[in-house]
Amino acid sequence: MYRLLFYFLISLLFISCVNNNKITIINNAQEQITFNFRASQTPVASGSNVTIKDIPNGTYLYSTIFTLPAGATSWTTSGNAGSGSLTFLRNQTTYMIIYSSTLIDGVYTLYSSVSSTDTVSSGHSITGP
Repeated sequence: MYRLLFYFLISLLFISCVNNNKITIINNAQEQITFNFRASQTPVASGSNVTIKDIPNGTYLYSTIFTLPAGATSWTTSGNAGSGSLTFLRNQTTYMIIYSSTLIDGVYTLYSSVSSTDTVSSGHSITGP
C-alpha cells in the first residue's frame, strides 16, 4: 500500500515538473523573418511556421529581423513586430505569434499578432519603436 502511494506521489511530482512552454511562429509575411530569442536565431520562411519548445519560466525579450522584398524602398514595423517580451509563468504556456506584411507605394510594413494560452500571465509588452 505504501509503495503504491509512494509511486503515485513521485509520478505526480514528475508530471507537475514537466515544462511544456512553447512559442509557435507563423510567418504569413511576404519574406522570411528571423526570430531572435534567448540567444538563438530561428529563421522562418514565408508561408511556414516553427515551434520553439522547452522554454523555462521567466520573462524574455525577443526581436525580429526581416528581409525586404523587391520593390521596397523603406520599411516600418507595426505594434510588437520588431521586438517585445514574452512572460512564461506556468509550465504549460503557449504563445502564438503570427507575422504578416504589406508593400504599399514602396513601404514594406511588418505586422505581428501575439496571443497566449496563459490568462494569468502579464502577456507580452511592446518594447520596440
